[in-house]
Amino acid sequence: MNIVEQRKSISSLYVLKAICAFLVVIIHFPMKYGYYFYPIVRIAVPCFFMISGYFLYSDNHEKLISNLKRALRKTLQVTIWAYAFYFLVELFLFLIFKNNTLDIPSHTLLYYIVAGPSIGGSSHLWYLIAYIETLIIALICARTSTIKVLWWLFPIGLILNLLIGKYSFILPPIDFSVIGLPKYIAARNFITIGIPAFAVGLFLRKNITLIQQRFTAQKIWIATVVFLMLAIIEFAFLEVQYGRENTGDISFFTIPLTVCLVLLCLQYPSFGAGSYFSTIGRKYSTDIYIYHMFGGNFLVGYIGAIIYKITGIETLALYNAPTVFVATLIFVVVWQRCVEWAKMKTSKIFAAIAR
Repeated sequence: MNIVEQRKSISSLYVLKAICAFLVVIIHFPMKYGYYFYPIVRIAVPCFFMISGYFLYSDNHEKLISNLKRALRKTLQVTIWAYAFYFLVELFLFLIFKNNTLDIPSHTLLYYIVAGPSIGGSSHLWYLIAYIETLIIALICARTSTIKVLWWLFPIGLILNLLIGKYSFILPPIDFSVIGLPKYIAARNFITIGIPAFAVGLFLRKNITLIQQRFTAQKIWIATVVFLMLAIIEFAFLEVQYGRENTGDISFFTIPLTVCLVLLCLQYPSFGAGSYFSTIGRKYSTDIYIYHMFGGNFLVGYIGAIIYKITGIETLALYNAPTVFVATLIFVVVWQRCVEWAKMKTSKIFAAIAR
């Protein structure tokens, strides 16, 4: 079974990706009772990395390298387009609203390497930068037949994430500004999230038969409930003791909970087959992640402000996660179809010229 057929046969993972895309939107935009979703919303990014690792792994050495190279090329293209898009949006707003300066902050070289440029509302694209760097490290390990090194990097990266992030109170205060990084960037990058979660995905794919023999669906359900409860308790403890400003995207039980959810999906691979959720996860979840800040700040925010200015109708109530998700989904569907149409027309033009 090739990688495309393999992916199509596990629709449940695409349903999970669609859910994770919505969870990412909850992180950045308000939602009634959204605060209570916090213990679970942070599974979203690790889940994206984990599912990618699962799909890209192969026991065939050459196929593994080919999968990683193809994913790297595609991600590089997507990243360039994404940053170009946000730059053009920022330029448009600069010209229309006559802002004093373009919102293109200046950072250190290390910041750009770890998190990428922050153009307008594009700071969330750190995920693409981290994914590219994770793929590069994985490709190097694959070429040198040391892919198991990634599994050893898993605990190291996770421990660093926790000690720099949610559990930084264990250590004396560390000033990361001396290396040109804000603390939250030091805790959130390819080393501390990308490689650990991706490595878990690789490990699950390599050992899935053995895992499913040892862990029945019932056991995985029980583990999922247990880790969810522990994540809620951990969240409440950290909130009470150290407040909401405690730096860090993931907590100790985030990764175990994510693993359980992925394993649950693998127990029911055909779940959601042919559904809208599966389609959203398969075709649109990455673009929803990329463009949801545009969907919220521009489609819902700016357009809502213009409607209010013209009609006096208050649209602030629409500025919430579900509305942003739907607006972004509509945008990416139209965007992808426009891109496909442009590619088709371009290929016809080149074919005509060639004749």
